[in-house]
Amino acid sequence: MQHGLGWKPRGRDDRDWEPAKLSAMIAAGKAVPVRWDTPVVLNQGETSRCVGYSFATLCASSNVTAPGDPTVTDALADAIYFRAKEIEGEPGGEDGTTLREGAKAAKALGLLDAYAFADYASATDWVRKHGPVVIGIPWTLDMFTPAKGVVRPTGEVKGGHAICWTADAMQPADNGLVNSWGREWGVDGRCYLSDTDLYQLLQSGEVCMAVKLVKRPAPPWFDRLRAIRKRFFGGSK
Repeated sequence: MQHGLGWKPRGRDDRDWEPAKLSAMIAAGKAVPVRWDTPVVLNQGETSRCVGYSFATLCASSNVTAPGDPTVTDALADAIYFRAKEIEGEPGGEDGTTLREGAKAAKALGLLDAYAFADYASATDWVRKHGPVVIGIPWTLDMFTPAKGVVRPTGEVKGGHAICWTADAMQPADNGLVNSWGREWGVDGRCYLSDTDLYQLLQSGEVCMAVKLVKRPAPPWFDRLRAIRKRFFGGSK
């Protein structure tokens, strides 16, 4: 079966958060990193919806004390992708999208609360300390057929692909990744990249990490509504 790609490189945007801002939120107890131990491996088939599928894989998660979310399915991944295309201004489009639009879509759907973009060094530090990230990288011909699970970025570049970078210092290569091409691909749907190859790919790629807020602040109207309710109906609710 043909495997779809679909990641589009994004332009620089000075409004994007830096990883340090998310790390400060975690250190202050205001957020938890999106991390998981879940068997979810999705399958985008021949579509160009890898961004939606990678963010769905990332969101098949919770903090370290809770189990992975079994409700994450291909349908959720499709929903993220198509919301991203709406945000991009191309509703229903099937030509792929950027990580920024994917992150915006996941946030709009309530799956994450804040996100940032990072370089290789910052991303490596994040993966070691906090958990998985979504990466968008060039995908070459030889990467479609891993050798014992290891992909090498050799051969002609066939397009861009979004995939979850899940762990550092794994065997049989340095970095583990979860793909969205079903469990028959790679090693149970996963593959591995050396530090050197991942660094090379990320020179023209990108990394997005995300957090969930520990507690959402009440909207400004909430206290006023509670006071009005108490005045007219009594009680403390």
